[in-house]
Amino acid sequence: MEIKEQILSIKQIKELEKLGFDVNKHSSLKSNGEQIIIKDDFYIGGAPLFPMMTIGDIISVLPVIIKDEYFLSVNSEYCTYSMIEGLDTIFYTQEKELINNLFKTLVWCIKNKYIAL
Repeated sequence: MEIKEQILSIKQIKELEKLGFDVNKHSSLKSNGEQIIIKDDFYIGGAPLFPMMTIGDIISVLPVIIKDEYFLSVNSEYCTYSMIEGLDTIFYTQEKELINNLFKTLVWCIKNKYIAL
């Protein structure tokens, strides 16, 4: 899997910021739009750096349990919050790329106030 398949796009980052999510607090990488910079890397350049979130960054932010009974399930094909026993599901997304499933899950959690801003 290439790095671009493991990080949110700048457009997605800007959408999270519009929702009031502190991307800087949760990002492990920076990008100038062309180059990925790990926080410890030295960078010289005139272009501004944008915070970038990886698959791991997003998973570490998502709540594992919602409402004491809905559990997060993530795999390469989908993300869902559903009950362990029973068929009740309160959120489901299925996209081609894992990063897009995680992004949609994060946005849903923010909009439904399952993540404190």
